[in-house]
Parts: sequence; C-alpha cells; structure tokens
Amino acid sequence: MFLQIFVKTVNAQALVAPVSNFSANEYRAANQNWDIAIDDDGLVFVANHQGLLTYNGQHWRKYELPERTIIRSVHADGKRVYTGSYEEFGYWEKNAYGQYGYTSLTGLIPPEHELNSEEFWEIIRWGNYIVFRSFTAVYLFDGSQIEVLDPDVIITKILAYGDRLLMGAGTGEVYSYSTEDGMEPVPGTSAIGNPVADMAVLGHRIIIGTKSKGCYIYSPENGTLNYWQHPLSARLEEDELNKLCVTGKNSIAFGTIKNGVILYDFSRDKSSTVNRHLGLQNNTVLGMYMEDGDLWLALDNGIDMIDIQSEFVFFKEDSGELGTVYDLAFYNGNIYLGSNTGVYYFQNGEMVFMENSQGHVWDLEVVEGRLLCGHNSGIYDISENRFEKISNAPGGYAIRKIPDMEHTYIWCSYIGLSLLEYKAGHWEERRIDGITFPVDHIEFEDRNTVWASHPYKGFFRIRLDEEYRRALSVEDFEHPSMNGTGTRIFRIGDDITFYNEGNWYAYNPDSGTIENYVPFRDYRNRKLLFQDGSYYWFTDTRHRGVLYTDMKRDTLIVQQELRQRLTPQFEKMIKQDDSLYYFTLNDGFARFNLSRFRELRQRHNAETVGVDRVETADTLYDFTGNAGIPFKQASSLRFFVYYPRHAGQDFGYELSGPMAQRGIAQQGVLTFQNLTYGDYTLRVWPVALGPGSEAVLEYVFEIHPPWYLSVWMRGCYLLMFLLLLYAIYLWNRKLIREQQRKLVRRMYRESQAKVEMLERKNLEQEVRMKRKELMNSTLMISKKNELLLEIQNELRRINRDNVNEYRVKSLIARTGEAIHNQEDWQVFETNFNQLHEDFFKRLVNRFPKLTSKDIKLCGYLKMNLTSKEIAPLMGITTRGVEIHRYRMRKKLSLDKNQDLVKFLLNI
Repeated sequence: MFLQIFVKTVNAQALVAPVSNFSANEYRAANQNWDIAIDDDGLVFVANHQGLLTYNGQHWRKYELPERTIIRSVHADGKRVYTGSYEEFGYWEKNAYGQYGYTSLTGLIPPEHELNSEEFWEIIRWGNYIVFRSFTAVYLFDGSQIEVLDPDVIITKILAYGDRLLMGAGTGEVYSYSTEDGMEPVPGTSAIGNPVADMAVLGHRIIIGTKSKGCYIYSPENGTLNYWQHPLSARLEEDELNKLCVTGKNSIAFGTIKNGVILYDFSRDKSSTVNRHLGLQNNTVLGMYMEDGDLWLALDNGIDMIDIQSEFVFFKEDSGELGTVYDLAFYNGNIYLGSNTGVYYFQNGEMVFMENSQGHVWDLEVVEGRLLCGHNSGIYDISENRFEKISNAPGGYAIRKIPDMEHTYIWCSYIGLSLLEYKAGHWEERRIDGITFPVDHIEFEDRNTVWASHPYKGFFRIRLDEEYRRALSVEDFEHPSMNGTGTRIFRIGDDITFYNEGNWYAYNPDSGTIENYVPFRDYRNRKLLFQDGSYYWFTDTRHRGVLYTDMKRDTLIVQQELRQRLTPQFEKMIKQDDSLYYFTLNDGFARFNLSRFRELRQRHNAETVGVDRVETADTLYDFTGNAGIPFKQASSLRFFVYYPRHAGQDFGYELSGPMAQRGIAQQGVLTFQNLTYGDYTLRVWPVALGPGSEAVLEYVFEIHPPWYLSVWMRGCYLLMFLLLLYAIYLWNRKLIREQQRKLVRRMYRESQAKVEMLERKNLEQEVRMKRKELMNSTLMISKKNELLLEIQNELRRINRDNVNEYRVKSLIARTGEAIHNQEDWQVFETNFNQLHEDFFKRLVNRFPKLTSKDIKLCGYLKMNLTSKEIAPLMGITTRGVEIHRYRMRKKLSLDKNQDLVKFLLNI
C-alpha cells in the first residue's frame, strides 16, 4: 500500500489529505472492482472481477464463487455478506476458522420465474428485505423466501426511503414500491428524461444523478423536482456521473467515469476533485462507500480510500519544482517555504517563487518582526517578498538569540559564526574571529559559552569574549560510544545534550566530561524534533512514526505518508498554534491537527483488535471455539490480527504462559515457534495506542500436551504406575514369601541340624556307650573265658595227676562249652552290628570263603582288640591268634605293607 493526496479546494496547490491506494498486486485479484461495502466491524468487502475480496485493515483475502463468475455487487448486513453475480446471488458467512463460505439463494426463486442472462448490479436492505437488482427485475428476500418484481422498464438504481423502495429507470423516471400500494411512478420524475445513474438521501432531499444531465433534487415533502443549478452539474455531465455517496450531514461525493471523485459540501458550497492526477489509481469510479470518515472507492483499476477526517493534511507540488522543504515560517498571515531550490510563498492560493532566491535554503526565521532567510549564498531579509542580502557569509544554517541581550543574535554558516544586530531598522553583521570551520547549529550554555556542532567533525565548546568579536577557546570532546559525525545539540532545561547514533548524552559541567543522559534513557533511536514547553516531539524509527510525550505518558502518532516523506537527517517541526503543527517533507509539508488527533484517538479507543485467523503448522485453528491446539501443530503458530478501520498498523504483543514472549509485529502477523504445552494468554494492541488502551485484544488459548503427556496417557501412566506398584507388591510379597520359605527352610534345616546334631550326639554317646558296653561285655567274656581256660588248664593238670578223671573231664567239657558258648557270640554279634551296621554282610559279600571263625576274628580286629584280648574270646592261645591273623591276611589278599586292622576299619 502507498499513500497519495486529494485536493480540498479547487486550487491545485492547496493542503490535501491522505489517500490509500491498493493495487491489484496487493490484493491479488483482477484490476476491475464493481462495488464496495463495509460491515459493522469495519471489515471491507469488494465485488471484484474474480470474486469477493475482504480487507480488515491488515490482510486482503479472495473468495471465488463455485462457477468463478464476476461478482457485480456486494452488501454487508450483520454477519452476512450478500453478493450478486451472473444468474446468481446469495450470501457469505464466516466460519470458526475465519473463512467465508457461500450459500446460494437462487434456489428460492419461484419456479414460474426464470433467470434469463441476468446480472445483479445492486443489493440493499429495505426494511425486512434484502433487495437484489438486475436490469430487468427486483428480488425481495425476507430471510426464507423470495418475491420477484417484474417492472416493464429497465431498472438502473434502487434506494430505500422509509417504507418505500425507490427504483430509478433507464427512462429517467423514478418509481416507488410498497407492499400495500405496489409499484407506481414518483410524480414529476418523468421530466428527468435521462437514465438514472444513482440516487442518495441527503437530509430531507433525494439527490438523483443522471448519466449525462447532471443532478436533480427531489423533495418528498412537497413532491417537487428541481434541476440542480450549479456549475458542478455541467462538470458531472462532462465527466459522466456514475455513483453518489453521502459523506456527511450536508456533503456528498460524486463518482464519475472520466474524472474520479468530486467532493461537495452544500453548507459551504465548497468542492474538490480527486482524480488520477491528484492521487487516485484510476479515474473510473464503479463503487463508493463512506464509513467513519473514510471514503472507499471501487475503481476500474484498483481500490482507494480517502481519509476525509484525517488529522493530517499534506501539501505536495507535483511538478517537482519545489524540491525538498528544509524550513517553513509563518509571516504576515502567509506560509513561506525554504527548499533546496529557493523560497516560495502563497498568493491567492497559488504557490509563488520568490524572485532571485534560487539556491539552497536552510533556515527561515522571524526575528525582530522581520523574516530572515539562511541561504547557501548568504543571509537575506525577505520580509517584503524581496531577496535583500544582509550578510555575505555563505550558508546560513541557523540563528540564535544571545541570552539577556536585546536585538543581538549569532548566525551559523559555512565559514563559522557571525554576530547579527538589528539597529534603527537595519541589520549589522560581523564575523566572529577564531572560528573557521562550518557550524550548522549552536546552543548557549551561558552568554559567552556556546556549543557548536560541525556537520562533519563532531561538536565543540566555544568561549567568546564579552564583545563577541573572537573565540577565546575552542574545546572538542570525545566519548568512546560517540561517532565523530552527525551529532545534534539540544538544550533541555539547564542541560546541554547530544543525540548521536541513536543515543543521548549530556555535558557534566562538574567533571567537564560527556556522560549518558539519564532522563532520555528510554528514548534511544528517537531524535528530538521539537520542544513544546514540558512536551517533546521525537521521531520514532522503530515504530515508524512520531512520538509525542510529557515524559510520563507517550503518544505515538503513526501516519504512513508522513513517515515516508520525512527527510532523513533533516526532519523539522514548526508550531503554528496550540493545535496545528507543521512537518517539512521531501516534496512539500504536512500539517498536523493535535486536537483532531485526540478526538479521533478517543473515538477509536472503543475499537478492539480482532483475530482474523490462526494458522498452525499444517492447518487452520478454530479460534472461536478455542478447543485447544494439538502439541504437534504448535511447532509453528501464526495469529493474523487486525485493527478495523485502521490500515497498515503495527502491533505490540505480550504472550504469557509457560513460554513468555513480547515484541512488535508488522503486517499484523504474530509468529510463535515451538511453544510448549499449557495455557497461554495473548495480549495484542496497536503500537500507536499502547498496551494500556481499550483496544487491547486479550485472547486465551491452550496447547494440548503431546500424546505421551495427554490426559488419557496420563491415565494410562497412572494405571501402569498402579499396576507397577501392584506388581512390585506382588513381587515383594512373593519375595517375602520366598524369604519366609527360605527362613522356614533354614530354620527347619537349622532345627533339623540341631536335631541331627543332638541325635548324632546322642547316637555318638549311645555308640560310645554301646562300644563301651560291647567292650565291657567282650572283656567280660574274655575274662570269663580266660578264667575258664585257666580252670580248664588246671583241670587238665589235675587230670594228669589222676584225680577223678571222669569228673575232671566233665568239668573240662563244661568249661569248653562255656568258652565256645554260642550265646556269647550272638550277644557280641548283635551289639557289634548295632555299631557297625552290615559289616559282616559286607565282609562276607567281598570274601565269601571266610569261615565263621575268620569272621569272628575280623569282628574282634575291627574293634581294635589285641591278640592277647582276642585269644580268650576265641578260646585259643595268643600264638594261635597271631597265626590266625597271618592266615587271614592271605585270605584277604593283603600285602605285607597293608595293615589288617585299618583295612577292616574301612570295610
């Protein structure tokens, strides 16, 4: 979008107000636009050759009909937007995603009426009806059904007037229709005799515009019709009137085919023309709509908007003769302009070049009631509109009055400083010695100390003598953060301040150094334009506007044409009165009305920033339902916001939530990347109004957690956790049971071991006892046998001595029986087997050839009895035992190194 101008008076060089141009390249559709409408929210709808265009102050969007036919007419009514096309009409409604969907109404047309190549050129609301007009018929839609009017004439215009529907005909006559009376001619209108182009209600009058006979004024109160006897009527005949649009209580706009728009105020009888030469993209106006001080135009090539109530008006000299304006002054009720081509002033509304002033003008100042001009060739007094030189010092940059001295000034020039005095009605000038470098600006620290800026080499502190004839000292200063060129000097209160490379500094007289200027620490990259008492005007490059502040509250003034036409490094602001301020521009100047700005700002504060649509990574988001955004789609999130009725706004925003952000968004697009899940609050405001205005949008939305952190997954995790706990419980219970079993088994084993140990001890004790008993019994047997043997031997000896032989033999036999008593062996065997279980069985199994006597010997040997002890048991001599042992070794196949007893012990 770019800005142009329109003329407010007939004169070509009058002050003009902004026009916004929207080309086909910007709205991305066809050149030709047939109609335009605006809804209650300030959204603009345009009937374009390729479809329906929408504009919210930030973004253009295009919607096509199913058959992709031309849309000829559009009407916004509540939440619906009605359009008319070729053999088609219907309405559009916005869905939850911010897109418009189309619904056709032609299916409601009565079957007896057939569309026959009709195009619908106009749509209006009349009472409870939406009325669609083609050239041959009028269709009344009451919300549920359609009624068709088939007049016998070609209908070129329809107009709602109270309970009547007025219809202009191709014959020039106007007809009136009501549901009670039907259709009837309006008395007196048959005299028009020229096709009706358009009609409009202005107060109690109806303006009837014709194709080629100008305008008529019809008074419904008395039924009179009068031709508008005004010079504009002849112009409208020549320019071919096409559209009418009421722009105020007593003002109207005439849209023409050949010469753009003519604006006319009936109360002041003032007119102005806006055409291609003065800012429009095209002179053929096909549609007009007035809303909130803005006149929108649907053109044969493009779309334009004229800001009629703007706080800004502009002057632009189209020929290029004026050039860049460097200063402006008010003198004797006139405006003087100093540019790079000379001095200009206005005479009878026309800009006039001051003779002999050609060259670069730097400064215009009203001093001592005279108008002085700082020119590249010297200093001139131009009070009488004559170029009279008062100094030959070339390049008059600026002039400053010496404090506390009357009629005495210092002038800055290409070659240094000059003293300028006004005496007895004439000027006296002399050079100040000691300063040979160019000075473009000075500020006084005191009467004899000035700070001077060099256009190329920084700045200096200069001490002057009392007579201002020469410089006593010239000091230069350095600061590590300051660039040597482009420093601007200001006196803020008692402080000498410097603006350099976007930063503010000040001179500290106590330390004699340059320091950061704390009061302006929040105004980096903002250059001071003008001091107005306690108020300051700054350029604001960041927000592309002008900042007006009292250091407590900032007011940003954003105007696109102003910021495009300000001259970088040479911006200048001049105050005319408490409301009017002027800006010098690269091709003219601008006038700003502060009172009107405050009035419009207060009115616009009631409007709120809106959301056009929200785009996620791969789809649109239902921002009206606010159901939440899936985490995967939140990797790229774009909010398209707008401020209705305000084109090209920049927006400040603040996002609070799990990931907080703050910044400035241009083009109405806020982009957020890789936001984490959670609840967010987005606040958006126009930068021109600030975050404290009523226009702030506050939108709450949610980003769902990723699938693995969703509610149902959290439920799953909880269930899994509970299952895990239960599994752990079961596992622990199992472990506990197993441990218990192990403990039981261990306790059982320990108890069994104890029992076994006790049993073993008992057994061992029992064995020891049995062994002892066996040993004792064996020894007793041995002793008994030994005694018996002794008795037997004694008896034999007695027998030999012939003592009762029979009796002795009987005793010997009885002792022999006692020695070889089988019962003693059985007792021994039983006790032996209890100690040495199955010994004899194992012995017999291994050595089956052993005799019972051999087995007995083995048993005695296993008991580790000596031969002497064994002899009585077996009833033989010790020698006999030894012999028997020897034989036993052979039977057992033992070699001489093997011990018989150890062998038997191992069996």
